[in-house]
Amino acid sequence: MDPDSVRKENERRYFEENWSSGTRQPAQKFYSITERSKLHYADLLMKECSGKRFLELGCGPGSHAFELGRSGAEVVGIDLSPKAIELATGTAAARGVDQRVRFHVGDAENTGYPNASFDTVCGTGILHHLDLAAGMREMVRVLKPGGRGVFYEPLRHNFFINLYRKLTPRLRSPDERALTRDEISIARRYFETVDLTFFHLFGLAAIPFRNSSLFGPVLRSLDALDARLFDSVPAARFQAWVVVLELSGPRTPTQASS
Repeated sequence: MDPDSVRKENERRYFEENWSSGTRQPAQKFYSITERSKLHYADLLMKECSGKRFLELGCGPGSHAFELGRSGAEVVGIDLSPKAIELATGTAAARGVDQRVRFHVGDAENTGYPNASFDTVCGTGILHHLDLAAGMREMVRVLKPGGRGVFYEPLRHNFFINLYRKLTPRLRSPDERALTRDEISIARRYFETVDLTFFHLFGLAAIPFRNSSLFGPVLRSLDALDARLFDSVPAARFQAWVVVLELSGPRTPTQASS
């Protein structure tokens, strides 16, 4: 098996286990602080989505496809894990959006869809599992002229976050790596505009309060502190935990290779 095939098989096996047995469940406490970033990501997806065609890379029962379908979009979701597809398909049926939303096993680096098939390609925590250049090439190929990419991703520059990752290897697949500044810069070869919004540095300190009445006020104060810091000190931005990327103006293959 070639290295890319081995990597993808490792991903498939890991996420089959995760969806079946909840491998990542211990990390859920950290996502208690992510409402602000998730709302920003959802707002970018939902703006003028009616009548548009979306491709979601990486999916499951927490997919954004259901809300998009309810709002009038047509959505295709793909994932390497058959279990993720099974769960997402069942959720779409339960929510009554299975006429507008469908899922199938597929590869984000080689989707098999025709050129210029989608208005938006999106995903939550998917880019850092890919060969980023291969994923970007495929993305711009399937996007219509004027299409966009919207992604929610973890970053890899914060020492303390990386220390936690090192101490908890079972919470991540063997080959995934949170994104670096240099890796994000790859997107600039494939898109005219790369807009980045950063979240969750001081906000991580709210996690110990998550089961108390103080959690809401503490988190709001720390989120506001994060926003002020990232606005006034650009050098601090890549110390954040999460970045939301909005990619627009997909380049042609000739432009991307120049």
